[in-house]
Amino acid sequence: MPHREVEAPVLVLANPKSGGGLAGELVPYLVQGLNREGHAVEVFQSAAAGQITARVAAMEGSYHALCIVGGDGTVREALQARPPRNLPVAVLPAGTSNVLAQEFRLAKNPLECARTIVRRQTRTLDLGVIERSDTPRHEVMVLMIGAGIDSQIIERAHQKRRGSTFGKLAYIGPIARSLFSYEKIEHSFILEDGTRHGPFAQVVVANIAGYGGLWRMPGDVRYDDGLFDCYGFKASRALCLLRHGLLGALKKLEEGEDLVHFQASRVRIEADRPSPVQCDGDPAGMCPLDVRVVPRALELIVDEERRTHSSAKPRQGST
Repeated sequence: MPHREVEAPVLVLANPKSGGGLAGELVPYLVQGLNREGHAVEVFQSAAAGQITARVAAMEGSYHALCIVGGDGTVREALQARPPRNLPVAVLPAGTSNVLAQEFRLAKNPLECARTIVRRQTRTLDLGVIERSDTPRHEVMVLMIGAGIDSQIIERAHQKRRGSTFGKLAYIGPIARSLFSYEKIEHSFILEDGTRHGPFAQVVVANIAGYGGLWRMPGDVRYDDGLFDCYGFKASRALCLLRHGLLGALKKLEEGEDLVHFQASRVRIEADRPSPVQCDGDPAGMCPLDVRVVPRALELIVDEERRTHSSAKPRQGST
């Protein structure tokens, strides 16, 4: 019989609790699809926070790809270990918002995801690294960082969560409370040359054009140009922020007097009083913090045919 070349295995990393248990349910079908394509599969399912990071850090040998099954938080946990740049990463979305998956139109069907992994078409992305003066540990940013009402909402939602999974409806209460109790905090961006931009009620440092799975940010956002897109929103009261939110949901945000946009490879966020920060949809400490670009640090497996037929603008991102 002719000898069939054995493909390198795929390492599947899953948070089985993501999506209310959806991630754990999808894994067997993903494994089945990869086996059909001739790939051995190693599966690691986490039981606690940090275990996926540790598993990636302990990788040995050669893999065809990593596949992360879960939400944006699980993706960030895996990339916290900084896998080799030449190792492609696939994502089978099974979280709450799945912002990365929405941005790149990633397949939700595990069998379709398996076929995409085999083809290994990739899109290069920058990553960010968060640095703080009070700790030597550096955290990875995949999508965005925010400080202002968005981080207050996320902090309230996660306090309500208390270790269990939750869907988008769980944000309704925190949004209402944050708007009702809104008190303006002034945030500023400080660039490497010392230039200060601000004050702003809300600041966002973004690596993609989509925000929270609902908004589209203005400007020529590119994934691999070595630059963050920094946005400062001016708002004197909660209704002004609500207006920004509605415009973002309608994809009608525009740069102007109340929305400032610039690019930077390194930026510091400060606030005039204690202000929480969110990173990729999870609480990430308090201001101040510094974030810098790690250029072309991730090879994300995508299906270019799906992206071609999506509504995403072709100028956003590059191969």
